[in-house]
Amino acid sequence: MQIDYIAEKKLFVLATPNSTYAMAINGQGALGHVYWGKRVSRAADLFEPPPGFGGVSQQEYPGWGEYFFDEPALKIAFHDGTRDVRLRYASHDTVSHRESRELRILLKDSFYPLSVTLVYRLHPDCDVIDRHAVVTNEGADPMTIESVQSAAWYPPRDNTYRLSYQTGRWGKEYRPQEWTMGQGRAVLDTRRGTSGPDFTPFFWLDVNGKADEDNGQIWFGALHWSGNWKITIERNRDNQTRITGGVNDFDFSWVLRTRESFTTPVFSGAFTDAGFGAASRIWHDYQRAYLFRKEKANGLMPLIYNSWGTFQFDIDEKRMVQLAELAAGIGVELFVIDDGWFGRRINDKCSLGDWYPSPDRFPNGLNPLIDKVNSLGMDFGLWLEPEMVSPDSDLYRAHPDWVFRFQNRDCSQYRHQLVLNLARDDVKEFAFNTMHNLLRNHNIKYFKLDNNRYISEPGWACVDIPDQKSVWVKYYHNFYDIFERLTKAFPNVLFENCASGGGRVDFAMHRYFDRINRSDNQDPLDELFLHEGFTQANLPKLAGGGCHISKGMCGINGRSTPMRFQAHVGMLGSLAIGENLFQCNPAQLDELKGYAALYKEIRPVTHRGDFYRLISPREQPLAAFEYVSKDQNDAVLFVLGQSMQFRDVLPNIRLKGLRPETVYEVEGGKRMSGAGLMHIGIPVPLRGDFDSRVIRIRAVPEA
Repeated sequence: MQIDYIAEKKLFVLATPNSTYAMAINGQGALGHVYWGKRVSRAADLFEPPPGFGGVSQQEYPGWGEYFFDEPALKIAFHDGTRDVRLRYASHDTVSHRESRELRILLKDSFYPLSVTLVYRLHPDCDVIDRHAVVTNEGADPMTIESVQSAAWYPPRDNTYRLSYQTGRWGKEYRPQEWTMGQGRAVLDTRRGTSGPDFTPFFWLDVNGKADEDNGQIWFGALHWSGNWKITIERNRDNQTRITGGVNDFDFSWVLRTRESFTTPVFSGAFTDAGFGAASRIWHDYQRAYLFRKEKANGLMPLIYNSWGTFQFDIDEKRMVQLAELAAGIGVELFVIDDGWFGRRINDKCSLGDWYPSPDRFPNGLNPLIDKVNSLGMDFGLWLEPEMVSPDSDLYRAHPDWVFRFQNRDCSQYRHQLVLNLARDDVKEFAFNTMHNLLRNHNIKYFKLDNNRYISEPGWACVDIPDQKSVWVKYYHNFYDIFERLTKAFPNVLFENCASGGGRVDFAMHRYFDRINRSDNQDPLDELFLHEGFTQANLPKLAGGGCHISKGMCGINGRSTPMRFQAHVGMLGSLAIGENLFQCNPAQLDELKGYAALYKEIRPVTHRGDFYRLISPREQPLAAFEYVSKDQNDAVLFVLGQSMQFRDVLPNIRLKGLRPETVYEVEGGKRMSGAGLMHIGIPVPLRGDFDSRVIRIRAVPEA
């Protein structure tokens, strides 16, 4: 990582291992964008400013004002009614941290006491640039932020770009979409109070749609925000493409009073010339090194049993003890009690918010069950939905003012529940203390956080009207504060992020959550497509769920699939079992035991290695995914069939990421060089429906 300032040219140059990012101060004193793309080693090559550099159209952080008509990064109303922002360079400095270096550029309005600090953070051996902005009122009069974005990104001018992005809904997340950009504007955003699933906060741009999994230049980015967000991708009439992203300005405003600052979420960007696969691996390595908690970054995901897939709300201490004994017998490492353990919770109509063990189902509390689970050699986990409350609950009867609501309006219920206003500090402390006390008083090693409805009627009557639209942002400031404190207090607890499945999957959540319920849809055929989309930006080992092996949860489409296929697909991420073990015969229990052993054997590679998408299920009647250890000595190949027809002969599976000269042994005894495996490949015959293979490949030790 390298940050240089060339004073005679007023030029800033940021260098990552494979890319260069440059900007300069123009003749009007504004900070203009110069270049973002493949690494340029000679700084003099950047001295010639691009077209439009001297005007307002190419400002690094454009305010709404002057003669600027595109999407602004900042829109402010000053106390006297002026709505015009003119930012000029004031100063800069660099700051070194233990694992990063920062460039901070201070911009100031040409008249009003407004300052904006642009922050660029670089990491060692990483092509990702983290950016955010800090907006400060340095005067005595209040000013109102109407829109504040984290950054504006400029890929090279005059190219025709293909925009790739993801859409979704419940049970159908991470669906790939494309748009070949002409003059115009695309807006990706969420307004539900979560970062998905309608869109995910990621984008990819490639030139003329020519990039594929292994080739082509790609500019790509990710917004670190879990609430309402917006990314605008536009190509203006001068053929300049700009990507602006940050907190959604829909139903948002923020009053900045004297000496107050607003810090935007991080908006990360990166460049590669090696295709979509390389872009994914850049994100995966970045998450391991700089997002995840250090104690969890390279940890192995335990084999989980979750009670929900079979029993849903019908749980009690006696039955769970019996179930735990069976789970331990097949090799489960983490036994999880899902919904139904608290209050009077016998269905989804009551008791959210009453987070104490059900006196009817767990009359002795949770500790006797936890002690039994621990004595069987397993850790214990628990489900919780702390952002929600049931109208039929002790909590709601005590604090009806804690929920979102507008005056003179009824509250909309969904799934018989309402949303607690976490922007309130008293609600925040209640949620924190609830989880902290459960963790302090019980030997809980896993918390599954759920969120099963969106925010509506976001009224906040106890604050002044000018401040009420800040609720969308303050909600997540408090949310992050809760989990910052919890993860520090309980560093060995595994936290899972679930929001009706994959409704809140973003890089901000990755800082606190070690596993993700990728989707409530655990039909293994659908999971082939879900995993392909999920891994575009997210580390594969995060891909969890409650019940990969389960008749009930795998039957969302009314489809029956073999246990073997369910297990193999589940091993693509973090495997969980939800099968009714009481109904399994000895042969089925032995089969589950075998899958548990296989999962544990391969997970050092699948959880710590590099990931390759070899064959897309959208293009062939099968999917093929490969994981390669960082030292390139071991690989695991998954070949997962959909439906074979016409006695078609499948193509050889060509591997990736191996050392060409090394000899490898393919499971079964065949030996081939890395070059042979990558260029010739291996045949993997599949028959019928839902056939699958998991194949291990190991480097042959040199004699």
